Amino acid sequence: HQQNTSLVFEDGSGNGGAVPRLRLLIKDHDGPRVHAIRLAAMVGGGPAADLCGFDDRRILTSGDGPVTDVFTTITLHLCAAAPLFELARLGRAPLDTLLRRLRDRLTDAVDRLAVTRPGAAAALLRRRVLDADRLPVKAMVTAGTLFTKERSGAADINKHYVTGPNYLLRESGR
Repeated sequence: HQQNTSLVFEDGSGNGGAVPRLRLLIKDHDGPRVHAIRLAAMVGGGPAADLCGFDDRRILTSGDGPVTDVFTTITLHLCAAAPLFELARLGRAPLDTLLRRLRDRLTDAVDRLAVTRPGAAAALLRRRVLDADRLPVKAMVTAGTLFTKERSGAADINKHYVTGPNYLLRESGR
């Protein structure tokens, strides 16, 4: 999510004049999830991907489920769908039209992913986002600053998921 990440450009002066590099600064270590096996395959194996500079191992996962949940709860709900619901509330366009366009763009992206990166990711996104009857919704047990994780019983306070109806299925005949 853009409020918790920044791109950092190092001009090379801080590392002995080496080639400039671009890094990702993550300010919320309970948030991002990276599929470690897929990352390792893309960057040249385990040694190349070992943490990839991530200081917090919770960021790395061994499966697609946590990555898909974060994509759905942050990118889909907050970054894509929430503005559409507000535009519809303001009378800018019918909600069903906006959601149909969002679904079409997501379908296009999943179709491209299936071609450019064959494997399970596209099928998983289709199954768990586009075609699922229910989508994960992030819920908080309590504010993270009020109680310790041990007291609340949550592994990650901001990672308590429930489900809600899939609004992408509106007007799709399902």
